Amino acid sequence: MSEPEISRRGFMAGAPAAAALREPVAVQPVILSHLRAQGDPLRIVTMYRFEPEEVRQIQAAAPELKVEIAVAATREEFRRRLADAEVVYGSLNGADLDHAPKLKWLQAGAAGVEWMDARLRSSPVVVTNCARIFAPGISETAMGMLLCLTRGITKYYFPQFLKRQWKPVGTPRSADHSELAGRTMGIVGMGGIGSAVARRAHYGFDMRIVGTDAKPIPKPEYVAELRDPGWFEEMVPQADVLVAAAPHTPDTDRMFNERVFRRMKSTAY
Repeated sequence: MSEPEISRRGFMAGAPAAAALREPVAVQPVILSHLRAQGDPLRIVTMYRFEPEEVRQIQAAAPELKVEIAVAATREEFRRRLADAEVVYGSLNGADLDHAPKLKWLQAGAAGVEWMDARLRSSPVVVTNCARIFAPGISETAMGMLLCLTRGITKYYFPQFLKRQWKPVGTPRSADHSELAGRTMGIVGMGGIGSAVARRAHYGFDMRIVGTDAKPIPKPEYVAELRDPGWFEEMVPQADVLVAAAPHTPDTDRMFNERVFRRMKSTAY
């Protein structure tokens, strides 16, 4: 399995955001001053190549400590450096723990952590993710891609742009000019990304939002209806736009299958 993509933006902002937003778990919080004897450096190991300014920002986040960041060029070097690591940015598997006797904290480089194996999950290492960090960018991309579909931008206009042409396509009543205003968007998973998509669709495009979420969260004011996952198949036929924003878990694996697609409106996206 390939390693998840790691983002510099995630590490700069991810740790405090993830720590503030994650559900309580049966571990004590990591207090950096407790990780080492006074005067010893905090050693962070990663395979991500931070820019010098990013390294300075990370070090400035804990001015009372000396922070050393070791960037490994290969997987073999990464494992060698794990011997002194108290913090890792990126990803680990259970076998890596044999090389990391001092490890206390793993900061994942993404929001999803489905790549974690059983040994890592059961270890005392505290794992934080980048919950909500990528929501602005992903939700903007989602709306941009939706507009490409509803307005025929990719199908009709991009080829024209490459030829330096501008020719009207269709009419205001044709499928090439579908308006989002008043349409219903169904969102599966109202976490950081799902909520951000819902806000942009409702406030930016006057769409009606319905959704499901596994947690009993309060319904936001921009959502018309929010229910538990059992409502999913009833929600599908209502949606003009169906959005998958749930985490990949055993319960959500292959939930968007042929049966679901056949229940969608023929005009839905």
